[in-house]
Amino acid sequence: MAAITHIHDVTNETVQDPSLDGDIMDAEMNNAPPGDTNRGTTPQIMFGRHSYVDKAYVETVAICFYNMAQVVPPSVVTASGSLLAEPVNSSETDLLVDNGTDFEVGDYIVIDDEIMLVTDIPNDEITVTRAQLGTRAWVHADDTAIFILGGAIITAAAWWIYVASNVTKLPGAGTIVFTAYRIKRQDWVESEVTWNDYKDSTAWQTAGALGANDYDSAFASVLTYPTPPINAGFATGWWSPSILRVVQDAQLSRSGQVHFKVWRTDAETENGWIQYHTKERTGADAYQRPHLRVTYTLDGKTYQVRAR
Repeated sequence: MAAITHIHDVTNETVQDPSLDGDIMDAEMNNAPPGDTNRGTTPQIMFGRHSYVDKAYVETVAICFYNMAQVVPPSVVTASGSLLAEPVNSSETDLLVDNGTDFEVGDYIVIDDEIMLVTDIPNDEITVTRAQLGTRAWVHADDTAIFILGGAIITAAAWWIYVASNVTKLPGAGTIVFTAYRIKRQDWVESEVTWNDYKDSTAWQTAGALGANDYDSAFASVLTYPTPPINAGFATGWWSPSILRVVQDAQLSRSGQVHFKVWRTDAETENGWIQYHTKERTGADAYQRPHLRVTYTLDGKTYQVRAR
């Protein structure tokens, strides 16, 4: 069964007409001229910042959902029986535990939201490699439970989009940076989401899904985009940035339900946007629809699947 993908473009100030789902944008802000001369004629959307000839700007955010559970088996997180026997800072690699015999070299262990790889076990101290599989190194308190990760273990996850056109650098803009963040409001509705609301008559805490109750800044993947010379665009075609951190969190804590937004996170002094094909792409170009490509290991074998 194919996984379900929801991708929707939301723009400042005005609702995007659901009947035009997939167009670049259907709203203006800051007194931009009536009518959107930049509206796409094929199913495409964009994220970033775009300027009109009168220098008004439109900000856009892509909001996405992938039901990864339909194509990736669940991970299994099992209590090891041990707790941390001392506090751990974000850089320590030798961890004192209750009982070193609860672990084996090669185990992936989970402490809070961090995954570590066990590389050595000298008595009741385990040596680990920190911040594995897309997670971030954290500070952990004494007596924190330690779990062992099994089942399907996700080792890579990339968001594949087919870039139709873009501007990634203009004079004074510096490097353009986009980031994917976990969306907290998993009940957002594709046909109703706008810059102001995540569903009809229900507002984001802060417009643009910018509130602390709207997205989780702790679960973020920076999308490294090739930066061309000033006033030049990156060649069109497939772009596949890693969003492993967001996907790993969804696998371990959210039953494989991957909700995220992609927006521009640099200083935004000038233009910087990416226009790409949507799930509505049909005909000979249907293969250009965006998808999530996930690599995982299970029972000693490696698999790669696509969630669309």
